[in-house]
Amino acid sequence: MNKLTKIDGLDGFRGILVLSVIIFHAFLIFSPENLSKFNGGFLAVESFFVLSGFLITKSLIVKNKELNNFSEVYLDFLKSRLLRLLPAFTLLFITEIPIVHLFFPERLKNLSNELLFGSLNVYNWWLIIREIPYFERFQEVLFNLHFWSLSIEWQYY
Repeated sequence: MNKLTKIDGLDGFRGILVLSVIIFHAFLIFSPENLSKFNGGFLAVESFFVLSGFLITKSLIVKNKELNNFSEVYLDFLKSRLLRLLPAFTLLFITEIPIVHLFFPERLKNLSNELLFGSLNVYNWWLIIREIPYFERFQEVLFNLHFWSLSIEWQYY
């Protein structure tokens, strides 16, 4: 986010949302029986989506006023987003594959599917088709469950 699109009050709001997600996941992992005490954790993620949509739209509008070429502005946005995420994806793939191969060899096929569908930004659909509920404890280990939100973001773009 640059100076033109920065809104000071939103940083504190984002901090509260991050804390909410962390607390929700802590309950989900360490104390699922008490999850009902914090059952609105999903609202933080939905708020992030709304906030992202607002800030991205605002940024695109401001840049389009400067360049007056929305196609160029939009393609630049997609390119910068891809260049920002690609190093993290690459590092994840390079480190995760050998670790899973060494310590969880039985999970390699599932990992390859996770990485494939995560790379294609359809991880959320892969979970839905396999009927894997995100908010329930499930039997199989999913190393890249966080890909679901990135997939939704890319589908919005």
